[in-house]
Amino acid sequence: IYIDELANGVSNDNREKVPFTITTKDYADSDNQNRLDLEMGMILITLTVPEPLYGLKRHTQLWSRPIPLAWYFNYQWERNYGSSWPVSMCDRWIETDRNLRNFAYETERCPCLLRQAIHDKGRFLPDFSCDQDGNMECDYHFGAIHCVRTALPNQDGAGQQCCYDRDGYLMMTADKMWGGNPH
Repeated sequence: IYIDELANGVSNDNREKVPFTITTKDYADSDNQNRLDLEMGMILITLTVPEPLYGLKRHTQLWSRPIPLAWYFNYQWERNYGSSWPVSMCDRWIETDRNLRNFAYETERCPCLLRQAIHDKGRFLPDFSCDQDGNMECDYHFGAIHCVRTALPNQDGAGQQCCYDRDGYLMMTADKMWGGNPH
């Protein structure tokens, strides 16, 4: 979704000595009423006249990583939502996060013992990154001799990884950081 043009015709000459900066006050009078619900976005930098300068056939573009848009919408949010808009947005985020489903509780539970996991071939398969019959390195699960993964993910695509120590017991992540995890 296109929001606004931040700058136009900015020369790239002498950029080492005079850096280009964006200040929030430059956008204090912007009016994007239909975009105020956007919280994250990206910046697109385009070489606007590539043909005559460099003989390029296409426009050269560079995208930023996703960034919060509060720097741009700050004054608009304050006009529309009042000076306490940061608190309101934080409260809304917390409420939304609380209402998200917790996929970790919707995955298969790990069998307590290695022999149970090995025999439960319908629900669990060997994890080839830590397999007692193949790759015994277990680089990411120090102390484990074997890990299994759920054979089929749940309806959301989540699954479970279960790792077992040399005594055949499930390595719990609560007391050992090298145990398995939901994924």
